[in-house]
Amino acid sequence: MRYDVITVDAPSSEWIDALGGLRTEATRVYARDYSLGPTEGLSSDLPDDEHNAWTERVFDAICAVVNVNIELLDEDDSVIRSREGQQ
Repeated sequence: MRYDVITVDAPSSEWIDALGGLRTEATRVYARDYSLGPTEGLSSDLPDDEHNAWTERVFDAICAVVNVNIELLDEDDSVIRSREGQQ
């Protein structure tokens, strides 16, 4: 099961630079308009296990720079990892 969506309760301008080398020609983070809130799609040309490891690194990189609610979801919209931000 591929992990393919991350929700971040902060504008991408606050965390996109933290991704640095995690954004390559083989990997993409792109905005998606869901009713869930601020949602980014995670896409790559990597095999599933490498793709999922990459998405977890994206999750960790975003957590390191913003203290907001974040969820990593799989293709069935099941929550794989989440963090509740501090108000």
